[in-house]
Amino acid sequence: MTIAAPFSSLETTVIALACGERGRGSPPIGWIPTALARLRMLLNPDDRIRQLADPRLEALRLFVNATYRRGGARAEDLAAFLAAGFSPAHLRRLGGSPAFSI
Repeated sequence: MTIAAPFSSLETTVIALACGERGRGSPPIGWIPTALARLRMLLNPDDRIRQLADPRLEALRLFVNATYRRGGARAEDLAAFLAAGFSPAHLRRLGGSPAFSI
């Protein structure tokens, strides 16, 4: 039995942050969601979700957001997650959360 790689405490915090964003942190797909997102930004600019300074943590946040919003990660999301230095063991660790269907 393989034990899934643990996330650091900072990475665990980013996962919790991303789950709290409920999918609003990943870019919208399609012209209607994009238009609605732009309108929301015009009406409430302080509600904007800012990128994290660390590219690895930002990739983790975007992956969690994409998974939460769509109910499953796309191939591009998975590729970016793995390119950021996360392993399949990290992916298995995320798969144990009810917010993810990977």
